[in-house]
Amino acid sequence: MTYGHGSVTYRVDLDGQAGESGSFIVRTSVDSTIYRGTRHNIDVLRDLGLPVPVVVDADLTQNRYPFAYMIMEVIAGRDLRYELDTMSRDQMSELAGRIVGFERDVMSLAPGGGYGFVPIGWPGRHARWVDAVRADRIEVLKTTEPDLMPFARKLTELLSHAESRLDGVPPTCFLDDLTTKNVMVRDGVLQGLVDFDVVCYGDPVYWLALTQVAVLSDTSPKCQFYVDELMRFWQATDADRANFALYCALHAVEFVRHDNADSVWRSRLIEASEKWLAEAR
Repeated sequence: MTYGHGSVTYRVDLDGQAGESGSFIVRTSVDSTIYRGTRHNIDVLRDLGLPVPVVVDADLTQNRYPFAYMIMEVIAGRDLRYELDTMSRDQMSELAGRIVGFERDVMSLAPGGGYGFVPIGWPGRHARWVDAVRADRIEVLKTTEPDLMPFARKLTELLSHAESRLDGVPPTCFLDDLTTKNVMVRDGVLQGLVDFDVVCYGDPVYWLALTQVAVLSDTSPKCQFYVDELMRFWQATDADRANFALYCALHAVEFVRHDNADSVWRSRLIEASEKWLAEAR
């Protein structure tokens, strides 16, 4: 059982004794709005050729039960963060190329009517990308943790300085959380992609940066090769690289803000944040 974004998720394995067999994911939430775009998103992504789950059943009415639910077939494998350390460089490169290809496919969808995190085709909540970024990382920018406040001040300054560049970002559709989670891998081979309650309209480099921070957070140094391959396939521009450093610092400070338990891990992310802040503009 896992939790995320207000959901409680179960895996159910049926042994066939009651005439049914197979493995299923059951997602439940008392807030049905979480799933309002999920099935539509999955259908659109499947039409683009992405390996997404099959939705077996869903009920968002909460008439039968005091919660909304979605039932999906299980995609084999584990989140990438549990597999990446055992993958070869060739496997990392193969996966990076496929993930960038999937993002490019999603980017071919019609531009959004605004920026931010919404179901596919819905208008974004923000008129500018920089405002969507600020809203997404508002807890970082307004932190009162003494050792993080200097980062917050610098990030606020950098976002203001970058406004003119970020205002040129079109509302491009991308999958914001294909990082070290939601990418299902078994024996180094991609099995499928999961978790599509929303997409994001804005700068897809935001996803690249989140992946970088997640790899630094969750895996060993050798796994940096996977991020390097993502960047190679992405063919990042100078503007992409400037935005990448800024977004990485934002994400890294958010990671640190959520977890103070491991001092070595925290120091690693703080050190990386300082480097990214120096590279951002």
